[in-house]
Amino acid sequence: MAISAILMMTALASSGSCPGTFEQVAEATEDNYAGYIVKLPDDDARNVYRRFRGMMANTAATAMDHDACRQVLEAYVGFFADHHLFVASREDAVSPIPSLTGHWTEATAARYFSEREDVLDPVEGFWREKGGRIAVVRDAALAPGRYVAIRMDGERQATAIALVERRPGGYRIRYRHPDWGWQEVDAMLRRSGDLLTFGTEGWGRAHAGNLDMEDPMAPWFSAMGNGIYYLSMPSFMPQHREKLLQIIAENGSLMADASGLIVDVRGNAGGDAIYFPLAPYFLANDIRISEPSSVRASKWKIGHFEALRDMQGEQGAWLDAPLENMRSHPGQIVAFREGSVDGIPQYPENPGQVVVLQDRGVGSAAEAFIYHAGQSAKVVTMGEPTRGNIDYMQVSMHRVGSGVYQYWFGYPLYFRSGLPAASVDDEGYAPDIRLGLPEDDWLSFARQWLSDESDDGKIERSGVHGAP
Repeated sequence: MAISAILMMTALASSGSCPGTFEQVAEATEDNYAGYIVKLPDDDARNVYRRFRGMMANTAATAMDHDACRQVLEAYVGFFADHHLFVASREDAVSPIPSLTGHWTEATAARYFSEREDVLDPVEGFWREKGGRIAVVRDAALAPGRYVAIRMDGERQATAIALVERRPGGYRIRYRHPDWGWQEVDAMLRRSGDLLTFGTEGWGRAHAGNLDMEDPMAPWFSAMGNGIYYLSMPSFMPQHREKLLQIIAENGSLMADASGLIVDVRGNAGGDAIYFPLAPYFLANDIRISEPSSVRASKWKIGHFEALRDMQGEQGAWLDAPLENMRSHPGQIVAFREGSVDGIPQYPENPGQVVVLQDRGVGSAAEAFIYHAGQSAKVVTMGEPTRGNIDYMQVSMHRVGSGVYQYWFGYPLYFRSGLPAASVDDEGYAPDIRLGLPEDDWLSFARQWLSDESDDGKIERSGVHGAP
């Protein structure tokens, strides 16, 4: 998910109550979100929405604290099934983690894991993030199904940094975002349990062999033998750009001589298009770089793009025509950018074949990567369908609420109006080869497939492999 560099800090006229904040979010959605028009195309759809809005307004009247109100707001924006339309907390003062009864150190955590080896929850164990080593344990102070993440090293050693709760189908995590304060979001175990992702953040299992142990969300490159190489990219957030460029600089010649390359983007929720420098190792032909896009001509968006135009100077001249169009058609959906086809000057022979591993955690910019790479004749995607939030993109943030009811409201600035079959929203991109195998076997299958296809000299894209 790309967060716009320009954060629109405007706060609507607010009331220090959940009903007042709910009205702000609903009105902001109806005024700015293109999906309010596109996804409600007829009277029947609009009537369903109105009934739902009324029900949520009634529920908001019963929400007496910050968390309860946030849940109402999340349920409201969830109606549109768009990960780029969201509400995030602005509450930064109070930690949600209660006082713990245990004194957790590396030794006590290791003993706890050893003694409970047969009954540990899958999320328990030692993890790593960029800041250091973490232990996720079940402290006696917590209710059943809740776990606490505790820093094991560094300046924050023995500090509880997150609260994890088991939910049907996954987890819910409360953690302190470096910019937004304490947040509560869904979390999922990915890559056979070696990666825990939440939003665009994540932790890597301490013993995982296919992740960067200094920063598990950063790109990581390794040799798999027989001319096959592996590139892990769990995140496309901007801070990982330099690491990817370093990998290309140090290992570009290996990739250029490779018989096969496996690129693992499982769990990658997006970020920016930092992957474009990989084009020489992926492309075998020109591809569509972008699809036609459209924008809802709201006051907020006009203000956003006017500020961006001023900031970019002469390089922002491309915004003049879209801005004129938006000012001439207030409230309507208008054309924003045209689609384009592009490529690179010369298409190298190697790597001969590229496999991209994808799963349901792949979204936003990572789905754009699937869209771009999948057009190349040398690329085959494997795994399961992606998340399905590539249509609406480029998030802008506004403050809503006041007092204890303060939140960020995030919404997409524009949307791709020329995608195949009009939309992949909430459906995702299906892989060329759907893997019904246990996820433990996906990487070994991809490696074997590359070896077999290299011997056969052809690429076979269809079919379901290992389906139960």
